[in-house]
Amino acid sequence: MPISYTLDRSRSLVRTRCTGEVRFPEVLAHFDHLQRDPERPWQLDVLLDFSGLATTPGIPEARGVAYRIQHKLDFGFERCAVVAGGESEVKAARMFQEMCRTAFTQVQIFPDTSAAESWLAR
Repeated sequence: MPISYTLDRSRSLVRTRCTGEVRFPEVLAHFDHLQRDPERPWQLDVLLDFSGLATTPGIPEARGVAYRIQHKLDFGFERCAVVAGGESEVKAARMFQEMCRTAFTQVQIFPDTSAAESWLAR
């Protein structure tokens, strides 16, 4: 599965991992699953791990993700830490950061999970 997530209810945190070839319909399906998850808090911090991502979304797809986050979910997001180490991962992370900046209180990009987790723990 190209997108998987785990919830940490005690921290109101969702850890989402994107690996391999991720397509727009899979992103929408991920939001559908998260929306229906009975364990999901109403406000979440996000650790978005792109470290295994093999695709970079186009601008229309990135806009579609931003629209979905901002207008079609019945819950909200706080901070988002994006893990991106490789060149294509950083490109995808920057596009996500730009398109989704108003959906989060802050979006930061980190080279590894440890740095992202530390930032979210503050």
